[in-house]
Amino acid sequence: MRFSRLGLAIIPVLLAATSACFGQAPGMAMKPTPLLVAKVAETVPSLSREYRGSAEAIETVHVIARVSGQLEKINFKEGSVVEKGALLFNIEDTEYVANLRAAKAQVVSCESALKQCAANILEIQAKIKYAQANYDRCLQLFEKGGAGSKDDVDSALATLDSLKAQLEAAQAKVTDAEGQLELAKSKVDIAEFDFSHTTIYSPIKGRAGRLTYTQGNFITPNNGALVSIAQLDPIYIRFSISETDFVSLFESADALRNNTELKIRLADNSEYKGAGKIKFIDNRVTNLDTIQVWAEFENPDGLLNPGGIAKVILRRPGSQSYPSIPASGVMHDDRGEFVYVVVENKLPDGTPVANLRKRPIELGPADGNTQCVAKGLEPDETVVIGGANKVNPLMLVDENGVCAANPQMPALPVKPVFDQKALELEEAAAAPAAPQGAPAAPAKADGKDAKRAAKPNGGADK
Repeated sequence: MRFSRLGLAIIPVLLAATSACFGQAPGMAMKPTPLLVAKVAETVPSLSREYRGSAEAIETVHVIARVSGQLEKINFKEGSVVEKGALLFNIEDTEYVANLRAAKAQVVSCESALKQCAANILEIQAKIKYAQANYDRCLQLFEKGGAGSKDDVDSALATLDSLKAQLEAAQAKVTDAEGQLELAKSKVDIAEFDFSHTTIYSPIKGRAGRLTYTQGNFITPNNGALVSIAQLDPIYIRFSISETDFVSLFESADALRNNTELKIRLADNSEYKGAGKIKFIDNRVTNLDTIQVWAEFENPDGLLNPGGIAKVILRRPGSQSYPSIPASGVMHDDRGEFVYVVVENKLPDGTPVANLRKRPIELGPADGNTQCVAKGLEPDETVVIGGANKVNPLMLVDENGVCAANPQMPALPVKPVFDQKALELEEAAAAPAAPQGAPAAPAKADGKDAKRAAKPNGGADK
């Protein structure tokens, strides 16, 4: 019991010493301490998840030679962006020009032969017409018993049959000539195809990679790709989300595609400014219980490159509202999280003042730098969000407005300041002025100087 009385006797002394440390004698009114505060807002936090993604070209083309020949000219630089339809390579075309000319000449020759065959048919048809008339006349005379004889009839018939056989042969030649003409035309098509591929154009717009062969090499279709071209704008970001997230947060492919805010961060953790959207979602779950998603992003500056890593951030609007404060207003002790709430109070003489009340809270979801509070705060209350290091136990009051540290003395007042600049002005005005002739304040030491000053023996390095 003696120990308890001694402890109670020491408390007023400690509180008096605390007041003295603050520059005031016990019982004297203290100038309110300015603290940065903010009103408790009401927020509907978004639900967000982060995933690791990688960039992929939407289109990649491996340019392969379609004909053989010497690589005569290269019309672009490695690593440059080439436009769709831009000329990339020239292959020596002497042989292919000659083949094309020969094929066209063959077509002309076949066309001439076909015309000759057609003319022969016309001539034979005219002869058949005459022979038919002669046969009819001889037969008529023979049947009437006139001047005609059976030998004349047989001779006319033989002539007619011979001409008909010649007509069939001529028609067969026409058919053959037509076939030869079609074959010659097909050779022209092949020659034109080969000749057209002595110049190679880019089928897409993209960035050219490393050349496989340099100018002067003899290349064939079997040599593989001469160069690869990758489309960079737009570009895909591929990432995988867990099946659990897909079902619980996004509910369906349409919701993931249409009701989700999509952002990415680059390798240096900076936020990418280009716009993006979910392009498509895979139709199966992988062995790792994930679903692959491809998002399309504009990439005009080429910051995203195939194979590069990106952090994908998906946000979906929430449905429940919470009281919210800046995350800097949340304090922690051995009992959990709490905040300092600004409360209105009165001094014994009735003068209105502002004090603080320590209040435990239960945290809700966080949304960026905003912390939602599930329990312990109400909208429009005022809490401390800066300068908590200046909070003195004597500033705290209990539910009855009595100083929590010493019920026998008034709690120290505070001055709520809602603006950081205004707080800096308040602190500058409260700072004591340096006396005339006093030495200037030493320059602020950098990190290395501060560490050196903290070392024993004058900060000498070992």
